[in-house]
Amino acid sequence: MSEQIWTKELCRKYADGLRPIVKYDHGRIAQMIIKKIENKADLVVVDIASGPGFLLLELSKYLENPKLIVHDSSLLMLEIAGEEAAKYGKEILTCESPAESINLENDVADIVVCKQLLHEAENPELVVSEICRIMQKGSKGFIIDFDKEGSKTAAIMIRILMYFVGGKELSKSFWKSFTSGLQGNIIVQYLKTNNMTNVEYIKSGANYFISFEKP
Repeated sequence: MSEQIWTKELCRKYADGLRPIVKYDHGRIAQMIIKKIENKADLVVVDIASGPGFLLLELSKYLENPKLIVHDSSLLMLEIAGEEAAKYGKEILTCESPAESINLENDVADIVVCKQLLHEAENPELVVSEICRIMQKGSKGFIIDFDKEGSKTAAIMIRILMYFVGGKELSKSFWKSFTSGLQGNIIVQYLKTNNMTNVEYIKSGANYFISFEKP
């Protein structure tokens, strides 16, 4: 995420635009993730390109004493994520770095989530490799993004919703992102190249929801 483009004003506008749909978007995805993990205490959860941190914080509602790590390439977004975490009564650790070179050690995460990044990443294959690198043995990963083969009808409905809750600019930005989406099968192949197992690709409206495990 470019600091030059993502000014403080734009970052806050982005967070404000997303906030009304958190319950229906990030909250729903968090519930999907919880169904696929062994929910135990003290899990280390990393959110890659977290932005305002909405998915990580929604997920934290279901976890007992998790260690929450918010990653983003923008210090401004990490600042906003910290403010959002305070509203949830949660403490977070922050990690600033490009997603193609995540500034975390190998084998640190029990759960890694990455939502709506790969469609705009310079090197999505390298991002996937980095996600796999930071995962512990037996850990779970989840990648959610716009699917090139996803439902255009669902995307149009989301675009309309974005227009009413976030304005014309957010709606336009969403549509540009959706039309830049990758095929979910490509991401599946990247994961298998990194020796991930139990890879499951689910089409979910305009998105793909891909879960996987590090053996």
